Amino acid sequence: EVIVRSPGVLHALIEMCKGEHKSDRFTAMGTIQNLTRCSAVVPILTDAGVLEALIPALNAFGLGEQHDVMRAEALMAVTNLSSESTCRGLESDPSVLSILTQMVQCAVRGEAWRDVAWYDAEECITPMCRLSLNAANRAQFRKAGVMLVLGELLATWLDTQKRLLPEGIDEWERTRACHRAAGGEDVQMA
Repeated sequence: EVIVRSPGVLHALIEMCKGEHKSDRFTAMGTIQNLTRCSAVVPILTDAGVLEALIPALNAFGLGEQHDVMRAEALMAVTNLSSESTCRGLESDPSVLSILTQMVQCAVRGEAWRDVAWYDAEECITPMCRLSLNAANRAQFRKAGVMLVLGELLATWLDTQKRLLPEGIDEWERTRACHRAAGGEDVQMA
């Protein structure tokens, strides 16, 4: 909250979104997208007009890695700032949905993609879930291979959970413990 309440910071970020230099727009989009992940600052960002400043980036024409990432980050930020009903009506450019899918894949594998290191799959997953409220976006995500990526994410998460469990318990106990860790009810063998 300190960042967005600091005098002039939001205005500067909004102006950077409109800037002539691609590097300024790229930096502004990444910063704004990270800020939108904090639900406490979403109303502040919305009141400052950040949502309106992001729209041109979604429709911007250009080529190159920074441009692709900038559009994806703008879409994630727009999604994070939008209501559920707005997300249901938000049909995105298929190429941007494909970029989001690739970003998650890189996060799962711990790889950098297009000059950006995606350390946290949740950064992309939360907006993807909200975008999936729209049937056309779901279809485009499927075409982009999101199911395989989500399967890989789940397998990685399960492997992490298994490493956290004590040695000496059998596979069934490990599966049950992982399920409980995910907030599920205890599973009984049939």
